[in-house]
Amino acid sequence: MHNLNQLHDLLILIDRLELQIYNSAVGTALGRLPQAPRASIVFFRTNRKVCDDWFFRIRSSIVKGSKIIGHDAMAIRHGLLVNSLMNFKLFSLDIPNCMFKFNIGLL
Repeated sequence: MHNLNQLHDLLILIDRLELQIYNSAVGTALGRLPQAPRASIVFFRTNRKVCDDWFFRIRSSIVKGSKIIGHDAMAIRHGLLVNSLMNFKLFSLDIPNCMFKFNIGLL
């Protein structure tokens, strides 16, 4: 049980970290967060590709961890991001095929 709580806390931390990085790189996410300091804005705008690549590499692990702790909304959000980023160039409107790929990505 203790390990599940730690996993939950880690996943929430990573999710909030991504939101804060987005806030610094692009601007206020959803208008709810205060503006980041100028030094952070410059740093994350300069290194946005590195951050995006890092989140892309760990996103499938986030999906797996979210399924373990039962955080379905986080699993779906990150699963859709994994699927959309992997199939961005191969996007099709074949809904059953997309859902099958999404289901495979969650396993």
